Amino acid sequence: MAHVETVQTESDIHAVKGMVWEFFDLMKLRYPDMVEEIDAYVEDQDVAGQLDRFEETFLMPKGQCFIARVDGAAVGMVMLKRQDDENAELNRMYVREAARGLGLGRRLGEALLAEARAMGFK
Repeated sequence: MAHVETVQTESDIHAVKGMVWEFFDLMKLRYPDMVEEIDAYVEDQDVAGQLDRFEETFLMPKGQCFIARVDGAAVGMVMLKRQDDENAELNRMYVREAARGLGLGRRLGEALLAEARAMGFK
């Protein structure tokens, strides 16, 4: 059974962090001629630093993170990151290949948009 829920535990956070790095590894495999650009993006966006500050960056009250599970296994994630009092961004949505086609990307996106509205973002 597939479902989407908010990140609640250290185990959830660990799974999400792993999927963020998995996403960038996949991009490097998919676009081998762009590895330097991907690495520069990761550095420029301070991905490692943001993940080190996960709770203060991607959890309430400044953000929110959702995790998708199939039969209990973490298979997808999306993060909401506050930009200012009125704006936030969808940050790093990813669904593992084995779980694609189940509608989890849509469900993650819908959960994130609903939460962004509930938090007062435009």
